[in-house]
Amino acid sequence: MATYLVKIPILDDDGDPLTGVVPTIRIRNATSGALAITDANTTEIGDGWFTYSFTSYDPTVEYVARVYESTLTGSNRYAWIGFGGNAADLLAGVVEGAYTIQDVLAILLSQFAGSVTGATGSVGDVLQYWNQAATKARISQTVSDEFGNRTTALDVTDL
Repeated sequence: MATYLVKIPILDDDGDPLTGVVPTIRIRNATSGALAITDANTTEIGDGWFTYSFTSYDPTVEYVARVYESTLTGSNRYAWIGFGGNAADLLAGVVEGAYTIQDVLAILLSQFAGSVTGATGSVGDVLQYWNQAATKARISQTVSDEFGNRTTALDVTDL
């Protein structure tokens, strides 16, 4: 579980930002309909914005929320939002034909934050781009010809 800061704008009956109240929030799992939070108080942050720290947030689940403010009239008493879900789908998304987003992040970190070891660029030499802790060669590139072309291996087995 993680914490997600739910952000909700609330307007008064005239359409102006509402302040000085404590709306409540009810959060449901959008797929199952199960209540995750029942009428918890929100926190005013100013200019009609309110937040709720959703500490049992699961980034793989989509949620819907209803916010209620009793001082308003009619449908203005309610605000609805949806949030979350698809974090795992995003990280598993494939780019450049074969690499996932998580692979790309590992490549970027090894390229820019880790150290590089290797040889002079002769055929058969292996260049290695290490993780930040210098405990794993994330990328290994073997020089395959006299023009400097390389074959590349990516190691993300621990991610």
